[in-house]
Parts: sequence; structure tokens; C-alpha cells
Amino acid sequence: MNRKFVLNLLAGMAGLFICSCAAKPILTNFHEGVYGYDSTKMDVLEVTVTPRPVIVPKEDKPVLRTFVDFPDSLKHLYLKTMAARTKTPEELVKALQIPLVKEEKKEAAARPTKFDEFKLVFEFSNTKKYYNSKLMMHPGTRMELLNTTLSIAPDSYASFYSIDKLQNEIEQADFGALSRMQNVKYDLKLTGEGSLGSGTTQKTVNGSSNSNSRKNDYTGTAYNGSDKETGKNNAVNSFENGSTSNRETNTTADAKATAKAEAAYANEQVINEARAVKLERMRLGFAMKEKSLSITQGALPGGDISLNVFVTAVLQFKNPKDAHLVDTQDVYYFENLFDADNQATPAKDLSFSKRRVTYVNCKNATDINLSSSYEGSVRMVGNEKGKSGNNMLEYDDHVTYRKLIKGVPQELKIDAQRFCKNTYRVVANIDEGKEDYVLRISAPLDMKVTLFTDDEPELFLQWLRNVISQPKVAALTSKKIRLYFYSASSKKSILVVGSEVAKSLKDLDRLSNIRLEEVLPPVAPVVDKS
Repeated sequence: MNRKFVLNLLAGMAGLFICSCAAKPILTNFHEGVYGYDSTKMDVLEVTVTPRPVIVPKEDKPVLRTFVDFPDSLKHLYLKTMAARTKTPEELVKALQIPLVKEEKKEAAARPTKFDEFKLVFEFSNTKKYYNSKLMMHPGTRMELLNTTLSIAPDSYASFYSIDKLQNEIEQADFGALSRMQNVKYDLKLTGEGSLGSGTTQKTVNGSSNSNSRKNDYTGTAYNGSDKETGKNNAVNSFENGSTSNRETNTTADAKATAKAEAAYANEQVINEARAVKLERMRLGFAMKEKSLSITQGALPGGDISLNVFVTAVLQFKNPKDAHLVDTQDVYYFENLFDADNQATPAKDLSFSKRRVTYVNCKNATDINLSSSYEGSVRMVGNEKGKSGNNMLEYDDHVTYRKLIKGVPQELKIDAQRFCKNTYRVVANIDEGKEDYVLRISAPLDMKVTLFTDDEPELFLQWLRNVISQPKVAALTSKKIRLYFYSASSKKSILVVGSEVAKSLKDLDRLSNIRLEEVLPPVAPVVDKS
């Protein structure tokens, strides 16, 4: 055992003591310890998927400003000006109600043309049944991960085209402000001393002194030239010499080994952990394929997954090989058919437009069949003694994950009447006969008048009946449009609207049974499945 070993030993003891007393963070740790996984499946969740229509919010009408919106300093001036321009109080009141700025007329948006796509909202909802197991009644239990898949039947003519929006409720879990302070202060002073062998001490003192003193006196008489005494001369000479020498010697022979380690450590550590634990979360994602849509939900510490998720999806329809479901037609849209008093507008004042639409014909459309399934895991916190933490956060939870039982696939369908469309033609008979006359238009191309479901074809039919039932040249004359009924079999026609309608005015009385008839889709080609 030597001096270096003793110093190392004492330094190690000091280091261990310092480390054991150091401050450590706790609140800012989300977890600690070992996580377990149990493959035992649990039936604690029920997931449903419901298709819902897309709700389009109505646009608010702009607020028209009047003189009351003027600053107070200008209102009285406006009143004086308007009062000078009116003669009666009634006229003044009416004038004050006139908007300061006229409402700008917005250009009418182009009417939609693609109806082979259908937008709808799928609501993914989950019902948690933690009460089915006593192991799951800890407040820290939650769904850790949930994957829900929505699938379209493989032989369906519908497929997922796009995802426009994902929504869930934004949840804010507010645990308040948690604060923890750990103050560690200590002084460390360690001294070690060891002795080996023995020791002696010797002291020697030497001293010497030397002194020498000498003194001489002389007296003389002085005479002049006449030998007379003129004075006395005295001389004194003195010399002293002395020296002293002292010598002391101390000799120590010590065989004692002293090892002294002194560490004075004064430190103050303060950890002040403060957390405003607010979790505003939307942990949500999706994966889309042509025939499937998967929604992934993940939980955050302190909160479960969302109860409801809303997915705005677009389905696209295509013709299968053995059926004709998607059709394309050129359709006409007529506007300004009736005035404010619901009277038929003259033909020359009509507005109309033509566009090409693609749609699923209701004649052959079938319902869309879907199924949903789910899988995931549950985060369970042990309720056993010594395994359950008592803190609001999760850093001391004893956690076990368990896999969910895969539920029975839920079957759902989308009614074809929600997305299919029809097109119509106007048909009439002559003299109560069976021969059909179809309404045609020249503007300038000559073609059959085809009306679309969403364009309110009943209004145009009603306008046509009204102007034919009481025919007037002024009401039916128009230079920009020509309408007439035509029979493909007899090649005969009757003019209804045009610049020369006066010549055929009497023939209009022969028209009867004016109606709308659906346009049937083309027959699908026969597919040989042999």
C-alpha cells in the first residue's frame, strides 16, 4: 500500500458520493423502464365507417352600406344634401335607404361537367370498451395505434381517386403547469493519514567568541625659537576588535509516511422543471390505393386517439367490360325562363348555353359495395402493486402493449341514386297520334335538345307548355334560336320558336302530350367470357 493508492481510493469515494447526490430530471421524461408486449388479443374496440354527403356552406351575401356607415362628422352633411333633393319625408327615408355602392355582379361560375367523379365524406368512428377488462381500467390506458382500412369490391366500377381533406376533433389536453425543484447542496472534506516505521531527531549547538582591545596616549610640549614653551599637544589612539560565532544544527530522521487527501467540495445544483402540459394534436395519416383506403391514427402521451375522423374522398367511375355505365352527352341549359311574376319570358329574352357532361347513367348504375376492417394495439398500464405510477404524466407507468382482435369486416354500401344522373329529351305527339316528335334546336348547330338532371329540365318543359298553350307571335319570335319538333320516321317538323313562327302558329294546336323522356345509354358490347 503506497501513497498513490490511498489518494486514488479517497478520490473514488468522493466521486461516488457526488454522483449519488446529483439532481435528476423527472417530469420532462415521458417514460422510463421496460416496455412489455403481450400477444394475447383483446376485444375492446368497435370501429364503424359511415358515408356522409359533403355539405357545401352557403356564401354570405355582402352587406350593403348606407349613410349610417359614414363617420359621425359626415352624416349630418349627407342628411342635408339628401333633404335638399327630396320634397317629402317619405322620399327622404327612401333615399337614405339607397346603398352608397352598388353590389357588384359576379360572373356566373361555369356549370360543372364531370359527374363521373363523386365526392363524399367517410366518418371513421371508434367505440372503446376498456371496461371489458379490469387490467384496462387504469386512467393511463389508451389506444396506441389504430389502422382502419376501407375497401371497394374488386369487381366494382368505382375506385378511390383522391383524398381532399382529413379532419378530426382537435383535442387539447391541459394538465396545468407542473413544477418540480430539486436542490442539492453538500460539503465534502476527507482527510487520511498513515504511518510506517519509526523516526529520530538530533540537535547540535556550537558557539565561539573572540575580543581584542588596545589604547595609546601621548602628550608633548611645543617651544619657539627662544626655547620658550608655547603649548601642549595631546594624542589619544584607541583600537577594539571583537567577533562572535554561534552554530545550531537540527537533524531529523523520520520513517513515517503521511498521505493526506483533502477535497473541500461545495456545490449547489438546482433543477427546476416546469411544463405547461398542453397537447394539441392531430396525429393522422392515410394510404390510398385504387381499391382501398387506410387511415392511421396514433396517440400522444396523455391522450387517446380521436373518436371521430372525417375523410373527404373522391370516387371515380369507369365503364366495366360488360356494362355501359358512364356516358357522355352534349346538354343545353336554359335560363331566364320566367319573370318575377312567374310569367313565361318571351323567347327572344331566353339565355342558354351548351356543355358536354360525363356522368353515370341511372339506368345501369349499381350500388357501390365496401367493407371496413381494422387492427392496432392497446397501451395498458399495470394496476398491480408496485407497477402503477401515481403521477399525472406517464414517466413511471409500467406499460404492456396488447394487440387488438381483428373485428368482423363491416359491410356498407353507397346508394347509386346519390351519384347517378339522367339526361332527357322533349317529346310530343301530333293529333293524339302515336308518332313521336322530338324537340330539336338550331343555334347554330342543329341537334336534339338534351336536358340534364341538375339543370332543372322541368322548368324548361313548363315554359314550353305555357308558350304553346297560348301561342303568340311576339312570345315565340327569336332571331338567335330556332326550336322545332321533328319526326325521324315521317321527316315532318313543326316550328315552335324562330323568326318565321307566324307561318306555323296554327300547327301548334296539333301538339299534345309534351313530356320528358330519359335518354337510354348505349348497349354495352357483349363480352365472350368463355
